[in-house]
Amino acid sequence: MKKLVLLLVVCVLAVTIAGQPVSAETNLNLYLGMSNASSLKVKEGRSSVIGGRLQYWLPTNEFFGVGFDIFSFKTNAIDLLAESGLAMLRVPLGKDSQYPTGKFFPYLAAGPALISGTGMATLALDFKGGIAWYVDTNLAIFGEHRLLNSTEIEIQQFVGGIQFKF
Repeated sequence: MKKLVLLLVVCVLAVTIAGQPVSAETNLNLYLGMSNASSLKVKEGRSSVIGGRLQYWLPTNEFFGVGFDIFSFKTNAIDLLAESGLAMLRVPLGKDSQYPTGKFFPYLAAGPALISGTGMATLALDFKGGIAWYVDTNLAIFGEHRLLNSTEIEIQQFVGGIQFKF
């Protein structure tokens, strides 16, 4: 968990220090939220979640992109780490001269995930839906609901965070 927090801090500093104009194709998301897990092996439990996502929107089509998500959370004193590859779909809204690629983005994402922790590892399907709102040309805030589902565990999360365009 400490390594993940350190990685997130380094990423934020790198984006902040760079201070150069950024393109609309690649984003770094950092987020916090609440997680609720239940399964046959793990009792239902709530915890906090922290993570990050790197996403790339295809230059040939503004609606489609790919992403890699990694996040950490705890359930009944078991630290869990999840990694997922995502196919992403967004709808750019609010285009104008200041936001030529849009100011608001409702989005959906889905893909395979690996959930691992002490004494367990399972493959799951990862589904996400949310909305991002650009408060500046290179900075957005977002909120998201997530569902990770496998035969062994179901995890629902509500997260919010910041998104950096570069």
